[in-house]
Amino acid sequence: MTPMAWTYLDPRGMGITLSASAALLALVLLITNRALGGRLPGMQQAAGGVLLASLGFTLNMLQAWLTPLAGLVLAVVLMVAGVALVLGGVRRLRGMSAHWGWLLACCLVGLAIALWFGLAAPNPRWRIGLLSLLLALLAVLLARTALGESRAQHQAGMRLLALLGVVFAVLMGLRSVAAALGLVESSVSSTLVNSASVLAAGMSLIGGVVGLVLVISGDLLALVEHQRTHDPLTDLLN
Repeated sequence: MTPMAWTYLDPRGMGITLSASAALLALVLLITNRALGGRLPGMQQAAGGVLLASLGFTLNMLQAWLTPLAGLVLAVVLMVAGVALVLGGVRRLRGMSAHWGWLLACCLVGLAIALWFGLAAPNPRWRIGLLSLLLALLAVLLARTALGESRAQHQAGMRLLALLGVVFAVLMGLRSVAAALGLVESSVSSTLVNSASVLAAGMSLIGGVVGLVLVISGDLLALVEHQRTHDPLTDLLN
């Protein structure tokens, strides 16, 4: 019998490759933002969040070779904290309060789920289902925050972030339902749900960095245009 096309998309190898690529891009973005003097409040947190989520994603893919404390608990904490940090950074980019206390509470919920259903009373269905639901909630909030951007120079990047947030939220929601139905027993097993989830998560991390780069480039283009049309001393139109 000819195997289905998705069986060639190994979740573990694909996840490691995509998350490592996203981590490298996020690191470059962090260096670039620092070199530009940190012009945009929140950019450092958002890029750092992508880096943390990428590291957590990599650990999760390597769980077969790591201790449960590293492959499950630490991986989950980094993934949830990373997405929460991206959300807080995007809120700051919008000029809004980051609500760090609420985001910290989400991280603690993720930690509790990982500890209980990963170590104390191991249950992959509950662990994967609840964590997928938590990540879907954070992704929805991220998409809603990014979609509300009204400044023209930031809209392209924010709309990309919003689109990726919606796609990620939908797939995490479906993954949560699949786990509840017993269709997902492991994060790295070769199944259609896992392959689609890993591909979406990895591409969302990379796309998130691209969206943040578009925000930076839009801001710089607006600055150059302002300098071109305004006197540097009086800030009046030339």
